[in-house]
Amino acid sequence: LLDWVYVMSRVMLLVSVIYFHSSFLRLAFVAGLGFAVYLYQNRVRNQQRLQQQQQQQREQQQQRERQQRNAAEDDGNAEGENSSNNDEQVEEVIAEPEPVPSKFAVFVTFMTSLVSSIIPEQPQVI
Repeated sequence: LLDWVYVMSRVMLLVSVIYFHSSFLRLAFVAGLGFAVYLYQNRVRNQQRLQQQQQQQREQQQQRERQQRNAAEDDGNAEGENSSNNDEQVEEVIAEPEPVPSKFAVFVTFMTSLVSSIIPEQPQVI
């Protein structure tokens, strides 16, 4: 709750500075731009979440297929000739590269860093 109040107070301070030192049109533009960035970030997060879920489902399906194949092979080799199958069960480790940020995300990060560097920070009370 305290974090939410802190964030809202900073947002209200930013809105009041923009409103009193500028026009209402500029305030509406900045608010609309902030909302557009918020929607864009949520869309990107949802896409990443869906891709991760689909990848997990594929991996689970592949694992089930491997287990079914191994079970079928074990049933066929009842005399203990499956010692060569143990070598085939080694799982491969797949290293995923880090996602590359889009040009728009880099631009938004640059602009928010620039604007936040202009606004002075509150001293921390101990």
